[in-house]
Amino acid sequence: MNQAFPGNPGFVSAVRRQGWLAERDLARALGEDQNAFRLLRHLLASGTLSRRDAIRVWAEGFGTTGIDIRDTLVDHELLRRLPRQFAEKHQIMLVYRLGDRVTAAAADPSSKLMIAEAERLTGLRLSIVTALPDELAEAI
Repeated sequence: MNQAFPGNPGFVSAVRRQGWLAERDLARALGEDQNAFRLLRHLLASGTLSRRDAIRVWAEGFGTTGIDIRDTLVDHELLRRLPRQFAEKHQIMLVYRLGDRVTAAAADPSSKLMIAEAERLTGLRLSIVTALPDELAEAI
């Protein structure tokens, strides 16, 4: 993956609120740089979170809906509209069209500039959902 995803404070808060890790283990999993993605990978690897729950909680941390990118039918015509280099760098992928809106999956949907640039590059209005970073990178 080309980009690190250190920030998802909502996800970290949910982990803390649910008590999935003791505070010292949480601090260790986040590391000095407070990397929420590293914490997510730890919770998945340890079996503390299922994939389904991880998708939901990761997305809720950003205030968005989660999508299981491995189990989603992708419109391949749309996929080609976003330059691959941009998609890989920013971890965003066009998924499907509903009416005049195109749904795009992003690993970090908090970047309004990245979303605006994706809309400019494609000429499309995007609705953003969230996917797990590793799975999205693999799908791209």
